[in-house]
Amino acid sequence: MASNFFRLFTRPDGETHFEDLDQSPFEVTALRFATSPAGAFGDWHNERQRQFVGVHAGEAEITASDGEVRHMTPGSFMLAEDLTGKGHQMRVLGEEPCTWIFVVMPTG
Repeated sequence: MASNFFRLFTRPDGETHFEDLDQSPFEVTALRFATSPAGAFGDWHNERQRQFVGVHAGEAEITASDGEVRHMTPGSFMLAEDLTGKGHQMRVLGEEPCTWIFVVMPTG
């Protein structure tokens, strides 16, 4: 069963995959919020930086390039590390916008 805390990463073959994680402390450098409208779809893309992506309100699904899909609801967090490779898709579900929380990790 998938947890509400998971990682999205790229393997050497360029495909992205999910991995469930246990909660633990992490150093962070910035926090920002964004809203995607109902029905929004982001085709294949990578993250610009290593960051946690959480859902504050609304619902979304993230599709890894290996075909696995994760459903995100309020309180769900993903450690997005797919900076290279094919990336992932994002879709806002339902008729409400999705409010995202982005927690940026240190570089290097």
